[in-house]
Amino acid sequence: MSPARTTKNRSLDIATAMGIDLSPQTRGVWEGSFLHTTSTPNESYFMRASIGMVRGALEGDARMSPDAKDERFVEAELAGAVEGRQIEFTVWVQTGQQPEPFTCTARLNPRANMIRGTWRHPCYAGKSCNCEGGGGIFELRRLPD
Repeated sequence: MSPARTTKNRSLDIATAMGIDLSPQTRGVWEGSFLHTTSTPNESYFMRASIGMVRGALEGDARMSPDAKDERFVEAELAGAVEGRQIEFTVWVQTGQQPEPFTCTARLNPRANMIRGTWRHPCYAGKSCNCEGGGGIFELRRLPD
């Protein structure tokens, strides 16, 4: 079982307590891009994800590729927490033997159809690299049902 599947749901539905109805609006298919701003040249990745947000938890499955039309993709899993409109989640990209995680901190817009924020990943090269990893900005939009 991957780390994404071991995340436990919170017992308090914080979003509902704050008057934000997260179901069914935020359940669905989301698409968007992740711009890697710490690399030269800046690289962009497309994501299409099936995401559900229930009782303060976020879970989903995704495919990531260089762009929306590219057939080369990698599978990913998402898991995290939702507090009101603030969202924090980790994406585990399945690139080989060991999933490579990156973390996202974002905000859900008032209509609950766009997530915008930043993402960071640790250095994957090992101790000899001495870098602090990388990251960038991202935006996901929920597709109409």
